[in-house]
Amino acid sequence: MQDCNLLLNLHDIDPEIQKITVYIVKEVAADNKSLSAELNDLLGDKCYASIDISAQIADQTALTLLDIYLHKGTWKIRCVLQGYASGLDKLLDSFSINSTVQSSLPSPQTSIGKTADSANQHSTSASIQLHWSSGSSGKKSISNYFLGEKFKPISDLRIGCFYQLNNAQNGIVYSFDSEFKGSFEGVPYIEASRSSNVHLERLDINNRYQHKINRYLIFVSMMESFGNWHELNVKVCFDIPGVQFLEISPDSLKVKPIYAVAMLDFSQQSPKITPLNEYFDDLLELDKAFGWGLPFRNSDTDQDHCENNRDNED
Repeated sequence: MQDCNLLLNLHDIDPEIQKITVYIVKEVAADNKSLSAELNDLLGDKCYASIDISAQIADQTALTLLDIYLHKGTWKIRCVLQGYASGLDKLLDSFSINSTVQSSLPSPQTSIGKTADSANQHSTSASIQLHWSSGSSGKKSISNYFLGEKFKPISDLRIGCFYQLNNAQNGIVYSFDSEFKGSFEGVPYIEASRSSNVHLERLDINNRYQHKINRYLIFVSMMESFGNWHELNVKVCFDIPGVQFLEISPDSLKVKPIYAVAMLDFSQQSPKITPLNEYFDDLLELDKAFGWGLPFRNSDTDQDHCENNRDNED
C-alpha cells in the first residue's frame, strides 16, 4: 500500500458541510503488517495523533478512520476505526450512499509520473507548460564523432516554482519528485505534473484562490543533458487568464543547470509576468538571489533538498 496524504483546509470548506468522514480502502494484495495513520497540523508542524491500524484492518477491506464534524461553530475530530469486511459497498451503505455510483475506486494518483494531460480537468486553472527537444541546433555535438550521426543526446528537464502566499507562507513545488508536486485544491494552489513519454512538464494554478497567492518564481532545472540551454530548444508557455499568452525561451550558451524563467505576481488586481532569464548552479543559489528564505539542507544527491514544512494555510 502506497503512502497517501489527504490535506484539509477547514477554512475553505463550504459552510453547509457539517461533517466529513475519512475512510481507507485496502487493496486486495496490500500488506497490512505496518499500516498507520497520522493526523498532523502542517502549519504548526505538530502531530496530534499517530494510529497503528494494522490490527483493525487485518481482516477488513474498508475502514472508517475519522469523523470531522462541526459543533457550535468549531471543528471537532473523532476517531472511529470501524472496519468493513465486505468492503467499500458496505461502508457506503452505512451512510445511506448509493454504492452503485462508485463501487470501485481507481488507484490513487500519488506519483508525480501522472500524465500532464490529466491536468486539463482543472477548468479553473492557469497553466505554465515546459516543452523542449533533445537538441537540433545544427551544431554537431562532439558525441556525434564517436557515436555516429544517429546518436540522440539525452535531455531531461523539470519545471518548478518557489511560492509565496499572502500570509507569508512559502515553499517549493517541483516536478522532480512527488514530495514536492504541490496541490491544486489545497495549499499552495499550484500543482506540478509531467508526461513520461514526451518532453512536457507543467504547472497548474487554481485561479479560485488568486486572492491568497502573492507570487510564484518559475524555474526550470536541467537534470541531464549533453547540450546547453540554447541547444535544447526550450519553450516555457504561460497561459494565464487576464494576461496575454507568453512564450519564454532561454537563449544562453551557459550550462548552469537552473534557469530562472519569470516572476508571476498576483499581488495586484491583475496577474503580472516579469521575465528573468537568469542562470544558477543550484536551487540554493536561486533562493539566495531572490531572498526567498526556504529551509534548504544539503543532501547526497545532485539536488539541494528543501523541506516544505510551512506549506499549509492558517
